[in-house]
Amino acid sequence: MAMLNKEYKLQVQCVISFSQSNQRGVLIGYFAESDNYIQAAMKLSLGLKKGCSDLLYFYEGMVTGIEMKAPETSHKRLHIMEQCKFLMSEHIHKGYFCDSLSMFHRIINGGRGIDPKPIFDYCDKLITQSVQWDTIREMGL
Repeated sequence: MAMLNKEYKLQVQCVISFSQSNQRGVLIGYFAESDNYIQAAMKLSLGLKKGCSDLLYFYEGMVTGIEMKAPETSHKRLHIMEQCKFLMSEHIHKGYFCDSLSMFHRIINGGRGIDPKPIFDYCDKLITQSVQWDTIREMGL
C-alpha cells in the first residue's frame, strides 16, 4: 500500500493545484484500484476499463490521459503494459506517464510527459514480473 500512498499523494497534489489555478478544461480522476477480486469484478461490471489512466483531462474536445507514477515505486510489468496500451489507444488524443507536479502542469498546458511507447517496448522485453519506476526513468524512457 506504500506505493499507492506515494502515487495518491502525487495525484492529490496535482488535482489540488489544478483546482486552485485558472486552468481551462476539465480534470477527472479515475479510481480503478480495488481491495479484492469481488470489488474488482463489481467495478468491471459497472464499466471499469482496465489500464485507464489515473487522470483524464478534457480540453477543446480532446482527451489527454495522465498516468501517475511516483518515484521509488515498483509495479507489475503487465499492469504497466496495460496502462501503456490505454495511453496509446485511439480514444486518447495524447497520453503520458507523469511523475511530478511540474510535469503535470507541462502536460495540461500542451507540453509532453513521459511517452508510453518506449516504456511498453522496454516492459515487453523484460522477463521479470515487476519493474521499478526509477529504472525506467533513469533509462530516459
